[in-house]
Amino acid sequence: MEELDLSSNPLSTLAGIRGCRSLESLSLSHCGLVDGTIKSLGRLPVLTELLLANNHLTSAALPQVAKASTRLVVLDLSSNDLEEDDEAAAAE
Repeated sequence: MEELDLSSNPLSTLAGIRGCRSLESLSLSHCGLVDGTIKSLGRLPVLTELLLANNHLTSAALPQVAKASTRLVVLDLSSNDLEEDDEAAAAE
């Protein structure tokens, strides 16, 4: 399986996705995901597109998102609960 669209499904775990190591595109928008849910995502070595829009993710989830794949080309985190880093904002 190369593409998986689970958008608009309430998910409490992503552990079952761990075995899908050939996934290139994963859509999890509108799933009610929280930071702890992302921890169960694991590594997806060939993933190039990850859509996580319209969930309840905070900046605390970003390290785990980054660990999901080093090949990400498209990452959509729009409409989440991300906060701008005060130091980064001051540097602008």
